[in-house]
Amino acid sequence: MDINISSQNRADYLYVESKGVVESADELVAHANLVYAEFLKYNPQKILIYQMETEFPPGLSSYLNLVNHYIDNFVPEVLSVKVAAVIQEKFKDIGDFWETVCTNRGFQYHAFTDFDLAERWLLSE
Repeated sequence: MDINISSQNRADYLYVESKGVVESADELVAHANLVYAEFLKYNPQKILIYQMETEFPPGLSSYLNLVNHYIDNFVPEVLSVKVAAVIQEKFKDIGDFWETVCTNRGFQYHAFTDFDLAERWLLSE
């Protein structure tokens, strides 16, 4: 996995930026763990994850397993965090599937292909 994660604690939310290539289901989980480590540093109520320069693996089952990983391995507080993930248009189907699985499991996690829409949703009450 060739990924770089950086973060900034902004006034209204934690901004996490991801750049690189995630090639497999295992790397997808490792990527989530890197983002989760940023969550643990700041304990925010809102997170915007900017991933426009990140490539993701195909295959929807990997994303179902990813959400199950959140449930099995992350602290329960992640359920109350509002997350907007900004992804490339070519990953929209994957993002929609991930969002649906997250919503069905009680998470407030949504995928967007536009930064402004993601930020507007994240900051809405």
